Amino acid sequence: MKIDLDGPQLKEAVAAAVLQSLDEQKKGELITDAIKFLLTPEKGQYGRETVAPITEAFRQACHTLAFERCKELLKGEAELWAKLDAVIREAVDNALKGEQREKLVSNIQSAVVASFAPNY
Repeated sequence: MKIDLDGPQLKEAVAAAVLQSLDEQKKGELITDAIKFLLTPEKGQYGRETVAPITEAFRQACHTLAFERCKELLKGEAELWAKLDAVIREAVDNALKGEQREKLVSNIQSAVVASFAPNY
């Protein structure tokens, strides 16, 4: 007999098995440790500020909601899209000029170097 479990099914099965094997005290400790993890700041990728996983999840949810709302508001607004495109193009052009260019190059360089560093 062959049983195939995909990633989510396997994770669910392991989680259920672990929870069933724990007594009430150990379950409480596991939940406490999970909450501590969610509230403990960690260093983000590419040297971003230190944030807790729950904070990052909240930021991501807000970003996603705002993005979806903007998409709804801008549907069929060709003139507004053209204005936004012009502003974005100007911002990119300015970032590639003079002192701003050097800062942009330095930031990109730092991100590339950080991506090569071991993640520990």
